[in-house]
Amino acid sequence: MEREAAQYFERGRAAYASGDYEGAAVAFEAAYRLTADPALLYNQYLSCRRSGATARAADALAQYIRSMPRGPERSALEDDLRTMNRELGRPETTGLEASSSTSTSTSTSTSMSMSTSTDSSRSPALRARGFMSI
Repeated sequence: MEREAAQYFERGRAAYASGDYEGAAVAFEAAYRLTADPALLYNQYLSCRRSGATARAADALAQYIRSMPRGPERSALEDDLRTMNRELGRPETTGLEASSSTSTSTSTSTSMSMSTSTDSSRSPALRARGFMSI
């Protein structure tokens, strides 16, 4: 299963780098289904956002925020989620309700850089599996 997830991740990274954001989103979603690694939700969010699939981007981002609620980028991610919710005609807090009562401590090993460069720092969660963030 790890090997298959890594293959999906590499397909997603290659698709993202070539501008095929829809293909990247599909690949990252497949890798997430195999590993349940929240960092893949972040990559799916970025891919969907770039492809114009705002509803899918918002859903992936909401799930990411709920799974890693106190990462260093939380405020900016919540702002982007609120913006997408407004664009979709949803209540701004859609996807944020469940995370508001979550513990405020998060290990630094679960946070992830917001950089989209393939040369960016690697997510510790993915690095443990040999994956890199996009």
